Amino acid sequence: HALIGWYKDNSFTDEWEFENDKGYSDMTLYAQWAQADTSACSVLVATDFTLNEELYIKVPNAQDKFSFLDKITVSPYASWKLVNDLQGGEEVSADSIDIAEGDNVKYILVTAYDGLTHKYYKVTISRRCIFNVSIVPNNGEETIVLHIEEDSSITPPELIKSGYTIKKWLNGDDEWNIAEDDVKTDMTLSVQWKANTYIVSFDSDEGSEIEDESIVYDSEFNFTVPEKLGYTFIAWNYLDEENEVISLTDGTGACANIWNIDTNITAKAKWTPTIYQITYDNVEFAENDNPSTYTVETYVIFNDASKAGYDFVKWQDIDGTAITEIALGSIGDITISSEWSAIEYTATFKVGNNTIDTKTFTLDDTLILTPTIPEKTGYTSEWESYLIITDDIEINAIYTPIQYNINYFNIVEVQHNNPVNYTIETATFELKVAEKSGYSFVGWYDQSLTIQTEEIIHGSFGNISLYAIWTAKNNTVVFNGNGSTGGSMSNQTIATDATAALSANAFAKTGYAFAGWATTSAGSVVYADEADYTMGTDSSYTLYAIWTANNNTVVFNGNGSTNGSMSNQTIATDATAALS
Repeated sequence: HALIGWYKDNSFTDEWEFENDKGYSDMTLYAQWAQADTSACSVLVATDFTLNEELYIKVPNAQDKFSFLDKITVSPYASWKLVNDLQGGEEVSADSIDIAEGDNVKYILVTAYDGLTHKYYKVTISRRCIFNVSIVPNNGEETIVLHIEEDSSITPPELIKSGYTIKKWLNGDDEWNIAEDDVKTDMTLSVQWKANTYIVSFDSDEGSEIEDESIVYDSEFNFTVPEKLGYTFIAWNYLDEENEVISLTDGTGACANIWNIDTNITAKAKWTPTIYQITYDNVEFAENDNPSTYTVETYVIFNDASKAGYDFVKWQDIDGTAITEIALGSIGDITISSEWSAIEYTATFKVGNNTIDTKTFTLDDTLILTPTIPEKTGYTSEWESYLIITDDIEINAIYTPIQYNINYFNIVEVQHNNPVNYTIETATFELKVAEKSGYSFVGWYDQSLTIQTEEIIHGSFGNISLYAIWTAKNNTVVFNGNGSTGGSMSNQTIATDATAALSANAFAKTGYAFAGWATTSAGSVVYADEADYTMGTDSSYTLYAIWTANNNTVVFNGNGSTNGSMSNQTIATDATAALS
């Protein structure tokens, strides 16, 4: 048996503690016994761990040694030791053993009091490993490698991605609970981010009110465009932390970039005064220094316009109401027109130095009513051209000499160098003699052919008709015998363009008969004997006699011949032929 302890009563409920209890009188202590465990099948151990048939103990990675002392208690009838294997081999010091990362296996051998009974207990001491945990931040930064002890959760590094919050951690495709899941091996964790939503408030700067909007980071956006009377919306802006103005949208409210502001902001409307047009009517040729545009912030006072030939009256609207200004705060395009009063000027009409009439006119007139111009013989008359200008003008009568025609008749094939027109102002000039082949010029006469005109006197006027009077010249026909052998002929006189019978031929040529007259010595007959001849314009013409050879007879005489005969042979005069 084994002593369990001493008790003050025999029911073993009040144990005597030798260190603390004291006796003050006689007493009886009762021993409590337990049956000894001769099989060595149970071991009493300390509270650090419970030793069963097989025990698995994990220790921190920082612990590289382990002690079994004060951890194992066996029954009084048994003993124990630490060995490396089940064969009861080399005993290991239980005080301090080196432990490597991972499992370190040892055996506790318990031996009963009889030395024959044994029992082994397997103890695995696992020193936790250090694993490499790669963190892929997905925020533009490089991968972070953490060294995490086995069975420990991960204290993640502080990761920042502007405009985003970590949605979850992923181990491959599986979600990883970063706060609770323990690391069991090397691994790679990636971050999945969720874009934050920010609130944009709007300051429309006295424009229409715009409600707040929620904007997701890195998204496109369009803001409502406010309205403000007299202004054009330019953009939504905001001031960043450095008081720099950042433009968020264009004038349509469309985003300039994706949303990249990681805080709630207030956007302020940017306005520019709307430019309105001022249209001026009835200002052609006028000087007008008034502005062509204005805005709601502009105060306009209209200046008078100026225009040559007119007095400015007023600016007016379409209803004729006078307009002098555009009040501050006005909006909209406007059209105004000018009213003018035309200035009167005087036109003086003069003939030479004499004034014959005056008329008034303004620049609105297209012409001036002119008086009748006094007539002047031999002249056409008109008022000189003028311009409607901004001053009195003088308009003079213009007299232009009429150009009269001088018509010449009976001048076919005639040369003369006399003028064909003249005016009343032309100086007196003599008419030149005309020339016509075969004729003598008598003079220039009127249509009646009775009054001769030798000169055109200065101051004459009207168209003139002049007729040339001619006297035909007597021309000579010379007769050429052209090889005649006898006779002669006197020249024949015939007036130009006159017709007369030619003198009868008086020439003769032996062996020839007269055929007629030719105009050249070898020409053909043009005129028969005593034919009519019309005289040309030359002073002399020659006609040539044309002759026809006679046929003559050759008579053959036998001159005593006793036999034969021959016919006569005909041969023309001066011709050569072989005799028969």
